[in-house]
Amino acid sequence: MCRIRALATLHPDWVFCGASAALVHGLSVSYRSASRIEVATRKEAPCRSTRNVGRHVIGRDERTVVAGVRVSTLERTVYDCLRRLDFRGGLALADSALRVTGKPREWLTSLFAAPRKGARGIKHARVVASYADGRAESGGESIARGAMIELGFMLPELQVEVPDPLEPWHGYRVDFAWAALDGATVFGEFDGREKYRNPRMTQGRDAVDVFADERLRESRISAQGARILRFSFADLLDDQRFSRLLVAYGVPRVGEPGRIELRPGHRDWQPSDDESR
Repeated sequence: MCRIRALATLHPDWVFCGASAALVHGLSVSYRSASRIEVATRKEAPCRSTRNVGRHVIGRDERTVVAGVRVSTLERTVYDCLRRLDFRGGLALADSALRVTGKPREWLTSLFAAPRKGARGIKHARVVASYADGRAESGGESIARGAMIELGFMLPELQVEVPDPLEPWHGYRVDFAWAALDGATVFGEFDGREKYRNPRMTQGRDAVDVFADERLRESRISAQGARILRFSFADLLDDQRFSRLLVAYGVPRVGEPGRIELRPGHRDWQPSDDESR
């Protein structure tokens, strides 16, 4: 984001788009995806992309200003990113778009309902949008859910409230929840480092206090007989390891790994041949 602000000062006529604009809009996008600066150009005066700067044709009516930086509109930014990002990265961005705007999934899916001539990746974007859920609280949680979907596991319930057995008026919220094959409840927790480092999340506590609170929280949740599956981002980088973790805790598998289709209720979309590319 600092680099984009510096470039915006150096090139005040630039309009950032794609992953660069996503950062400005506050959407979840990986550093790798945003490593190349993306800038809008006009159809009547196109500029070539270079190794470090990608250029894309965007109309004047799809440009805006956010925090003093000229960018593509939120709708156009999401439209472009979901067509280009892989499933997991796209889901993280889609979830964050719903989280930031507070809008329903229908708003997101409507962005891809009408075909645009020459637009590629529409079919892929529609699939990603059909799984978007604004309840995901971080990009890591979204990527984890994307991995579960790609690996063929049952979709979890998100942000489930669990009462404290000793203090019923006080509860906890878990990232994921499933009903296991044997009838048991499985709670999944994504262990991002943010909770130990981000001052907004630690609220003045040091890492030791945060860890102690996490242990107490887990003991209260597990007192109800649920299995607690904790995993880190490193686990998400190894599909086989992550699959073994989910299987070991009894998370049901409902599909074939790698086979992702539009969720039921969204199959009325029939992309044209041009859009299917």
